Amino acid sequence: MHTRQVLVVDWSANSRPKTGADSIWISDAFGWCVNPSTRAEAMQLIQERTREGHWLVAFDFPMGIPFGVCDFQDWRALWQTIGAGLQDEQNNQNNRWELAAFLNQKHQGRFWGVPQVRPHLSSKRVHDAGDWEWRVGDPRGAQSAWKLLGVGSVGSQMLTGIAHLERWRQQDPSSFAVWPFESSDARIVVSETWPSHPVFAAAQQSVRDQRPSAVRDEVQTQGTAAVLQSAAASEAWMDSGRLRQEAMSTPQGPGGWRLSPEVRAQRFPHITTLEGWILLPPAKRTTPD
Repeated sequence: MHTRQVLVVDWSANSRPKTGADSIWISDAFGWCVNPSTRAEAMQLIQERTREGHWLVAFDFPMGIPFGVCDFQDWRALWQTIGAGLQDEQNNQNNRWELAAFLNQKHQGRFWGVPQVRPHLSSKRVHDAGDWEWRVGDPRGAQSAWKLLGVGSVGSQMLTGIAHLERWRQQDPSSFAVWPFESSDARIVVSETWPSHPVFAAAQQSVRDQRPSAVRDEVQTQGTAAVLQSAAASEAWMDSGRLRQEAMSTPQGPGGWRLSPEVRAQRFPHITTLEGWILLPPAKRTTPD
């Protein structure tokens, strides 16, 4: 078994170069931390860092969308469409609003949240949230993949992030896997995680204690990387059997899953085909207030 090295990426959909708070931060568990100003620079650094060895690269945006909304039946079709449609310049200028409107119009998407209303894309959610706003693995406190703008939004990060990951995947698909859609045996595995989850809080506080002036995103990536690196020693960490057990369990602590047990049971098979899953340490899934 290869013990994976872990990178945690706090992604950003900024439309201009930016560093500091609310920008891209990339950290490992051993003190390496960078703050690139653009997505292009970030991907170059990630690919250089992972050129040798076995890696898990965990991003803070969804790898998939709720099943049964769009006409996508498979994550590859979704990723290929996003990869082909997203234009992202070296200076971070991008067409994510146009892409979201296209996905709504042509593929029955439900993206919402834009600075200025445009055809097929509203500034606020105009549909009832219902079951189709959420994935099976979304706990209370998580944001909807359809939300593009506003506090905690992840939709814009998802569109820009998946586009870059799809281009990386196409460079060497035999060495690259997207968890949980594919086996975790590949040399490089990318996944979704959630740095705001309370399971990472103690490690993040430790970073904060050592570096009181560090920005929140830097603290979160470093603390999250430390926890995931410890978990990487477990052979069952990304095992499909553990995923199923976790998915059908009731999280401990306040809150719970966004969806009812009945809906979650119906859509469980689509975790590994389209929806994806938030990667957390084994036996540590709780939900925030």
